[in-house]
Amino acid sequence: MKVTEKIAVLRNLMQQDGIDYYYIPTNDFHGSEYVADYFKCREYMSGFTGSAGSLLVSATEAGLWTDGRYFLQAEAQLAGSGITLYRMGEPGVPKIFEYIAQHIQPGQCLGFDGRMVDAFYALQLKKIVESKGARLVTEFDLVGAVWYNRPWLEAKPAYSLSTQYTGVERGEKLDAICKWLDTRKADMLVITSLDDIAWALNIRGEDIHCCPVVLSYLVIKPLERILFANKSAFSTRLRQELARDSVLLREYDEIYDYLAAVPAGSRVVMDMHVANYQLVNSVPQNSKIVNAVCPTKMMKAVKNPAEIAGEKIAHIKDGVALVRFMYWLKQNIQKIPLTERLAAAQLEAFRGSVGDYMGPSFDPIAAYGPHGAIVHYSATEETDARILTEGFLLLDTGGHYLQGTTDVTRTILLGQEQRRRRRNIIRQCSAVIFVLPQPSSKRVAAV
Repeated sequence: MKVTEKIAVLRNLMQQDGIDYYYIPTNDFHGSEYVADYFKCREYMSGFTGSAGSLLVSATEAGLWTDGRYFLQAEAQLAGSGITLYRMGEPGVPKIFEYIAQHIQPGQCLGFDGRMVDAFYALQLKKIVESKGARLVTEFDLVGAVWYNRPWLEAKPAYSLSTQYTGVERGEKLDAICKWLDTRKADMLVITSLDDIAWALNIRGEDIHCCPVVLSYLVIKPLERILFANKSAFSTRLRQELARDSVLLREYDEIYDYLAAVPAGSRVVMDMHVANYQLVNSVPQNSKIVNAVCPTKMMKAVKNPAEIAGEKIAHIKDGVALVRFMYWLKQNIQKIPLTERLAAAQLEAFRGSVGDYMGPSFDPIAAYGPHGAIVHYSATEETDARILTEGFLLLDTGGHYLQGTTDVTRTILLGQEQRRRRRNIIRQCSAVIFVLPQPSSKRVAAV
């Protein structure tokens, strides 16, 4: 379907359910920066493929909000869709909640999938619409009803990361979290951010592109730890490892029923800026939600000796791959037709050859010439520029290794004439610096 057709179907569903405005963010159930294909609702509905943006649809209008990195891209991809581009941060452009406050009328309804919006932001929206005499509904996944061929939720094999790389056993981390809970006099901690779960349990996966995490929720209590995830992703051996540290496995979607059954009077710790609205709403009214930053944030911020050593090794491996690539580029730029995508693929191949490589840490940016000025540029078949023996090649790439993760930017000057010019400029600058008058002692004293 075309974007205009998708919006039309969505509006029909909105009318059936009495929804006047429907909000579609860039998010998943866990507040992740990168999301799996299943969660790319805003991209599917709008046709805009940038990594950040929000879509708001009403009976008569549709608007997409994104930041300055994507103005040019969004303008091109939204052409002919009937969706208005709202350039965030530009003078006179309202923020999305300001737009809602200006337009929603008494008796109207704002809707969104409560699993796709963090609780803190959802409560802000709730306050706005109720102050206007409108209401909020969060139980409808209308995009799912439009998206008939929606990808399945990822459930790729999970695996355990050895203490050779983590430096601390799983049980020791869980005990430290339980001690933190005790100091807060809380009954349970609900961890929803995927990187924190991966760190706490020493597990990794491939459920999100470029992110070695497992789609899951983790509940930690003094005598009970429950991991809500797709059971099929866990081998018998990994389940046994988790069980030895009192971690039980339950299905991914059971988290909502579990929280709904929390005993009265319980103190449940969640980070409201990360946990989705439906999770928070699932906790009974007679229990108390304690809003706090997940303790693993600070715990993992202080690196242990094994992690420090591993990060150094990861950067050495990555450096080897980059040096090999630069030598290969120098040897082949005049021999074979090189393009941006070919260069990125070759660098990926060199990373894969150095050992313990797990994959890219983000989609590579290989930008030649004018493309180097485009923020978050990603070469496509249509834009894949030929690399010549002049100008600059910008490489912004990184990799995941068992030992650590890298993010490296290199700008490569191409062509002998370009290098000669650079050397001459350096010599001229050095000469200017050399002949500058030396300050007198009086001037130094005055400074």
